[in-house]
Amino acid sequence: MKTAAILYTFVLMMVLIPETLVANTGHVLTIDPSNPGPEISPFLYGVFFEDINHAVDGGLYAELVRNRSFEHKDPLEGWFAVFETGCQATFSVDSDLPLNENNPHYLTFDIESENRSVSLSNNGYDGIPLKEGKRYEFSAFIRGNSEYSGEITVLLTDEKSNKIVEASFGSAFGGEWEKYSVEFVIPEDCSNGRLLLILRGAGEVCLDMISLFPEENWNGMRVDLLEMLEELKPGFIRFPGGCLVEGDSLENAYRWKDTIGPVEERKANYNLWGYHQSYGIGFFEYLLLSERLDAEPIPIFNSGMSCQVRGAEYCPIDEMDQWISNVLDFIEFANGPKNSFWGSKRVELGHPEPFNVKYIGIGNENWGTEYHDRFPMFRDAVKAKYPEIIIVFSGPPSYEGASFNRAWRWARENEVEILDEHMYAVPEWMLRNTDRYDKYDRSGPKVMLGEYAAHAAGTRNT
Repeated sequence: MKTAAILYTFVLMMVLIPETLVANTGHVLTIDPSNPGPEISPFLYGVFFEDINHAVDGGLYAELVRNRSFEHKDPLEGWFAVFETGCQATFSVDSDLPLNENNPHYLTFDIESENRSVSLSNNGYDGIPLKEGKRYEFSAFIRGNSEYSGEITVLLTDEKSNKIVEASFGSAFGGEWEKYSVEFVIPEDCSNGRLLLILRGAGEVCLDMISLFPEENWNGMRVDLLEMLEELKPGFIRFPGGCLVEGDSLENAYRWKDTIGPVEERKANYNLWGYHQSYGIGFFEYLLLSERLDAEPIPIFNSGMSCQVRGAEYCPIDEMDQWISNVLDFIEFANGPKNSFWGSKRVELGHPEPFNVKYIGIGNENWGTEYHDRFPMFRDAVKAKYPEIIIVFSGPPSYEGASFNRAWRWARENEVEILDEHMYAVPEWMLRNTDRYDKYDRSGPKVMLGEYAAHAAGTRNT
């Protein structure tokens, strides 16, 4: 889009403004449509997406059940058990015979009273929204033992426990995990629903991956929020996060390979924002989203360091291969031929053509010698195999001062292609610095403003 197009819009608007009104304002806007300004790249602005404040689980991801795989177990987030009077039963989160090695925990009920019930409820993320006429699939993996006999009734209710729809499974469940599912059609709107399972029987029964999913979704994403993203018309998407990628230790750093394949085989991970991620939206879905929005994907990878702001854990330099190969394997997954190992994984997931990823970011809000020693290891490995890939260098969390200046000095001296700046500042600072990038050296590294927010000092998310 050329600036002239914007100027013509102003001309049309100004024609409708009375001359007296223009005179009274004391301001004059002079427009010369014959002298257009620079071309504005559609890549100029985009979106940054991170699972913080339940932006993915409980947000863009369409799953309505919270903690569906019982991985957030201390405490057992999202679930409430109620025992009928006189019911002799216990429940526990176990891991002896899991659904698979990536999904180790499940819920076990041991019920002694055959004629008494146990109720298990989940109200999702502050209530389950149900829409009239829409279809929802309930599913669960269930396993019993040889002594169990009984049934499980599944209900969707309103906030006062009034039944909306119901279905039943039973009366015997085998010793192997088996998936059960049923489809519900909602007769009336309910903005604050809940899922209720009633177990009536005797013996031991185990539950995992309890899900309620709307039929109306796109690759697991909520259609209404997807449409809002489309309206933004982003030129790029930075994902899967910032601090989320680092983790508050290397143990819970983001590993993209855990996020692809069947959802029940994805390895849920506790993130540094205080909850488990189901990874129902993973790297494959982020690439599909970028493709749909016609936006350049910019995936961010851990640089072998956990979050420095929280007190970093550093991978030893001589053990960095695992983090470097993580990036190389992703590029093969996204761009590689069908007969390559990771390219074939992409084909298996239903996308035979490459995604043509052009950019990757190494690190998030990293700084200092530890980062500057590790970044070249990634760059050298990537450029040796994929010289066309453009690599984004992480700036520190500060947008001015000693560590910021050092990062820029290092970036210039080492011919960094793009530096990722982040700024969280008071609105007055933002207003004083509207010309910040007018002063930057056009011959140096380019800039990506990967994160920014204007908020009052000492407050959050204002």
